[in-house]
Parts: sequence; structure tokens; C-alpha cells
Amino acid sequence: MLKNALTYMTGSVLAQALTLAAIPVLSRLYGPDDFGVFGLFTALLSIIGVAACLRYALAIPLPKTNRQAAQVLACGAVALACVSAVVLLVVIMARGMVAAALDAPKLETLLWLLPLSVLGYGVYELSNYWATRNGRFKALAASHVTRAATVTGTQMAAAAAPGGAFGLVIGQLAGQWVTNLVLAWHVLHKDRGVIASGFRWERICTQARRYRTFAFHGAPQAVLNSVSQTIPVIMLGWFFSPAIVGLYIMAQRVVSAPMILISQSLRQVLLPHFSRRRHAGHSLRPVLLRYTTVLAVLGMPALLVLLFFGDNVFSVVLGQEWEESGRYAGWLALWLWAEMLSPPATIALTVLERPRVQMIYEAILLIARIMALTTAAWTNSPEKSIIVFSVVGLFFNLGLIAIAFFQCLASEPKKST
Repeated sequence: MLKNALTYMTGSVLAQALTLAAIPVLSRLYGPDDFGVFGLFTALLSIIGVAACLRYALAIPLPKTNRQAAQVLACGAVALACVSAVVLLVVIMARGMVAAALDAPKLETLLWLLPLSVLGYGVYELSNYWATRNGRFKALAASHVTRAATVTGTQMAAAAAPGGAFGLVIGQLAGQWVTNLVLAWHVLHKDRGVIASGFRWERICTQARRYRTFAFHGAPQAVLNSVSQTIPVIMLGWFFSPAIVGLYIMAQRVVSAPMILISQSLRQVLLPHFSRRRHAGHSLRPVLLRYTTVLAVLGMPALLVLLFFGDNVFSVVLGQEWEESGRYAGWLALWLWAEMLSPPATIALTVLERPRVQMIYEAILLIARIMALTTAAWTNSPEKSIIVFSVVGLFFNLGLIAIAFFQCLASEPKKST
């Protein structure tokens, strides 16, 4: 497992290095307003994309055989086609209303790219979890590097054309689809036959019923989580301006890149590892505690640097106009450090098939964040709003780890006395 984690992490490190290296350039090619509109587009994509496959992608590593896993993949593909079609209809009929509701007129034209972005998001989810199930970590690592290079290269090149945020969106879309082609080639090259065998309607229905909790509870939970993560983007836009959203987006982008790198790498390897332990009848608590502790220690240096020196770092590296973004980054680091600790907990709940627990947690978290942001916004201070949001995220993520621990304990067979 360590070899897989290192392979995946190597690709992720290279990808994040490319992304971070491009940020000082992009911060001078695009202004806060451009990043704000881009952030609103990305928020919509995240909210829809996480449920585009009705979370059947997450269930792909769970079946014992590849044939059954292919049938689960087919469930996700059918759901993705339906969701993408619905998004297209909404864009055709209501794109102006959506842009007006978010107080971002420049967003209306960009919404034409949303259905294709949702489709690309879902294709990647399905390919990603199939590759994870079958240990194709070299392919996953290569796909991350390809995506980062395509996104940054396209965004830099598109900055020369008029359109502002359009260059950021088209770069993201290009990176997504180039990555899909790379990953799909690796997946279909070896598994074309078994995947094709899964596309039988009666088998799709069987697996859809078997893993229906992912669709009925997991998809709403994922949407709630995504709304909870992106609610600052939407509410900062409502209460303040796209420029403030842009400062927040830049802070989140810089902070999340190094702090989430390791947790994302472990997420890919821990899901099949946790699944195998459960099938073998072993307790999940030891590995949950071990990896959570490791992540806490690894993330602490970055947290301290950003908390105390964020504004100075941003001013020097990104430019003077981004100094306020650096202050936001210091507070966001609190939340994202705790977020970095949560993958072992969320994976444990997934393997234990507890999407209802996660859904309830996400609903309560979303309500708490909305109340916190609304209350803080009346102070007319974006920074205070971000501080309150980050503190709420810190405590809730720590609470999620405790919930996962007790769920693991409850799932273990009682010892006879």
C-alpha cells in the first residue's frame, strides 16, 4: 500500500507544483473580479458534479469481483447521462435567471459550458474509481500531471484573449477532458471487455438496488457537503462583490493545494485498503486513528506559516492587490487543516455504508455555516465572515472524526464474556 501511495503522491506533487508555480503568473493575468466569476462557475459545477453519478462511482471499489464493479460503473454512467441532460435543459431555459440570482451578469455566457463540465466531472469520477479499484496508480498519477499542465497552459494562453473569466473556465474544461482521455485509454486498454459486460439493463438494475443507499443518501450528502464547502463563494457574492469572492478563491486555492495534497493521495489508497479490512473482519479503528494522526502532524507546519505570515507571503508572491487574500488564507488554514484530517473518517463511513450518518452531519454543518456567515456578514467585514466560517469548519471536521470512530466501534462484533 505504501508503494501505491508514493506512486500516486508523486504524480500529485508534480501536478500541485505546476499549479502553484502558475498562481503568481495567473494572479497578474487575471484580477480578483475574474477569479470571482470563475469561483461562482466552479461552485455550481462542484454542487452538481459531486452527485452527477448519484455516487455510484464511490461504490466501484466495494464489490468482490470486477464484473460486479463494472455493473456499478454502468449505473453511474446512466445516472451521469441523465443528470447532464437535465443541466443542459436548465442552462437553455434559465441561465439568465441563475446569473441574476448570483448577481454576476458575466456568468450567463459561461453557463453554456456547464453541461459539458458536469459530464467531464462524472466521466473522471467513474474512471478514477475504476483505476483505484484495480491499482492503476501510475495512470492516476499521470492523469493528475496531464490535467495540471493542460489547465495552467490553457489559462495562461487564454488570458491574451478578451473575456476575463472565460480563460479560467475554458482552461479548467480543457484540463478535465484531456485528463479523461488519458485515464480512459489506460482503463479501456486493459478492461474494455469486462466494462462492456456491465452494460446490461437487468444487471444495472440489480446493482442499482444493491447500492441504492449511495444514491438515496450518499448523493444528497455529497450535495450538502459541496454546498457547505462553496457557500462562502455564494454568500460573499451576495453580501459583498465578485472581487471579494476572487480574493477568497485565491486564498482557498493556495491554502488547499499543499494541505490537501497528502490527504487526497491517501484517499485513493485507503478506500480499497479499508474495504479489504472490513471484508476480512478486521477493525477499522486502528487504521483510522493511525492515518488521522499522521495527517495532523504533516499539516501543522503549513498551518502555522499561513496563520502568522499569510498576508506577507501573498503580497510578495502574488502582488500587492492580493494582500487581503493572504489574511483570508491564514484563517482558512484552520478549517482546511481539519479538512485534511477527515479522509480516513469519511472513507470509514463509506466502507461501513453509513451515508445516512454523513447526510445528517452535512445538513447540520450547512445550517451552522449559513447561520455563521449570515450573522458575521452584518458586520460588513468579509474577513470576520471568513473567520467565523473557518472556526465552524474546524470544530465540525474534528467532530466528524469522533463520529467515525464510534461508528467503527459500533460495527465491531461484541466480544463474548
